[in-house]
Amino acid sequence: MAEAWASAGWTAWPAAERPLRTVILLIFIAALSVLAGMIGGDVLWGATGAALLLATLNRWFLPTSYRFDEDLFEAGFPLRRRSIDWKNVRRVVIDPQGGWLSGRRIESRLRAGAGLDLYWGREPDRAMDLVMTAATAKRDAGVPIEIADRRPGSKERR
Repeated sequence: MAEAWASAGWTAWPAAERPLRTVILLIFIAALSVLAGMIGGDVLWGATGAALLLATLNRWFLPTSYRFDEDLFEAGFPLRRRSIDWKNVRRVVIDPQGGWLSGRRIESRLRAGAGLDLYWGREPDRAMDLVMTAATAKRDAGVPIEIADRRPGSKERR
C-alpha cells in the first residue's frame, strides 16, 4: 500500500527567499570582480571572476527542486541531478538551517559528495515534516536509518 507521502517534494530558491542576503552577496561578488579586474589590469579578469563566482554559487541563485517517492530521493540542482535510493540512506539530519541525506552514518567533510544537502524552501516546516515522515517510515520498514532531528523541541536522535 502506498504511503501518504508516496510522491512528495518542494522547491527551494535561496536568492528569492532571502533577498537581503542576495543583495549583500551580489555586492560582494561585484567588489571582488572589480578587484580582480584592477589586479589583472583588464576588464576580462573582472568578468571572468564574476562568472566563476556566479557559477560556483549556482545553488543560491537558481532554484533547486526536491522530489521523492517510496524508492528514491532526487535533488534537481541547477547544473545536475542527484539521487539516492531510500534503501541506501543511512543518515538523515533535519535542522532548521538545512538538512542532509547521506549513504554514510558518520559525517565527513572529506566525503561531502556522499549525500544530498537540503534547503527547505518557502515552507520549511512542511518540507522538514515530509522528510521526517518518509525517513521514519523507511526506518520502521527495516532500513537502518539514523535520524537526527535538530528542530527546537525535538529529540536530538530518534
